[in-house]
Amino acid sequence: MLLSHLLKNVPHSEIKENVNVTSIVSDSRQVTKGCVFVCIKGENFDSHTLARDVLNDGAVAVIVQSDLEIPEQIIVEDTKKALALMCAEFYHNSHKKMKIIGVTGTNGKTSTTYMIKQILEYSGKKAGLIGTVAYSSGKEKISDSVLTTPEPQQLHRMFYSMQSQGCEYCVMEVSSQALAQERCHGIEFDCAVFTNLTTDHLDYHKTMENYCTSKGKLFAQSKLSLINADDKNGQLIFGFVKGRAQFFSAKTENADFYAHDVKLEKDGCEYTLGNVSFKIPIPGEFTVYNSIGAVACCNAMGISLEDCAKALSKMSGVPGRAEVLETDTPYTVIIDYAHTPDAMENILSTVKAVSKGRVVALFGCGGNRDKSKRPLMAKAAAENADYVIITTDNPRTENPNEIIEDILPGIKNISTPCAVIPDRTYAIEFALKNAKENDTIVLCGKGHETYQIIGENKHPYDERKIVRNYLKK
Repeated sequence: MLLSHLLKNVPHSEIKENVNVTSIVSDSRQVTKGCVFVCIKGENFDSHTLARDVLNDGAVAVIVQSDLEIPEQIIVEDTKKALALMCAEFYHNSHKKMKIIGVTGTNGKTSTTYMIKQILEYSGKKAGLIGTVAYSSGKEKISDSVLTTPEPQQLHRMFYSMQSQGCEYCVMEVSSQALAQERCHGIEFDCAVFTNLTTDHLDYHKTMENYCTSKGKLFAQSKLSLINADDKNGQLIFGFVKGRAQFFSAKTENADFYAHDVKLEKDGCEYTLGNVSFKIPIPGEFTVYNSIGAVACCNAMGISLEDCAKALSKMSGVPGRAEVLETDTPYTVIIDYAHTPDAMENILSTVKAVSKGRVVALFGCGGNRDKSKRPLMAKAAAENADYVIITTDNPRTENPNEIIEDILPGIKNISTPCAVIPDRTYAIEFALKNAKENDTIVLCGKGHETYQIIGENKHPYDERKIVRNYLKK
């Protein structure tokens, strides 16, 4: 594709040689002959410093946002936005040929997107999925997820693949980091869903205000915004809305979508929306909110409440979200992705309400991530479980023991018994070994992940296998 065509929607300086471009690259390790290299100024590194090197390695032009006095440069105002628009053009603006649905919030994104996809497919629509667990086109898995919301090159490549395979819809999780980094710039969403906003990612955003502002970007580029009226930050999100807005609630009767007569049971939840009864085989109040958001979205896409209810009645669990393992034991083992204080409270309080025995919570906190939530995670665990085991999660380049030291102040002055076992495998085995009849062990934090990040490396680590192997002994 000609360079001028790639840049037709990007205000830019003069193109001195209108060369043919074979690919768009923003990582110097991926430079190939004929590519155009987009220089990005990040938090820790500015790839403008590599402009001359990538030209020597085969790039035919560099996109920059400051004058480097290089003949092959094209100057733009914002290279992150330019990258997104160029990738959309390179893949023939495939996103414009589907209905794009975005879901954002601290918790509930994955479950909500799975529910939306379930309803769409039950109604005979083919939908792609982009999110934390995996990327898929219809029922065909494209790949495991690398980022919740991919970089523009991969994102638009997937849009192209989905549209080519007949997808009418793409349902995607939209992370705050992706929005801050303009990965979704130029995409007009047909519908955007806000689940909730609680403490997370402050290592990146620094303040809750910045975090909320990043989330808000999604609603400024959506035709319809669906907002959880029961979340205290819902009105803040409403302030970013440019198109139409509707609210959903389980507490406020004047919301556009109001779920009443809510019943929370061990094997699921029930409520009435409009005049339609919903029964969803996934427990927890969080399921109520995730499903109302999903229903509101699909109803806006023209699907009746009755069909939404039928689709969700057949909903199976989402990998790593309140996932009950088959153990053939007198106790229960659940795997959940809870890695925020709010998510921890949600899963443990849900389990506590239906468990006949003790609730044992096992968790750690990720290294090189928001430190402020570490003691809050411990507090949420200690206040909602009968026994707490503190261990590691993905320590990355941090010392696991130092992470645990940051966690421990959260359980100070709380009487809940606690064990500290840094090795996660030993911690899981300890929980299983000491489980009593009717106990429920909740392994928090890893969820769908089948790896553990130690240092700079990912190591295979699937908690399902660890539990299975221990029980075989």
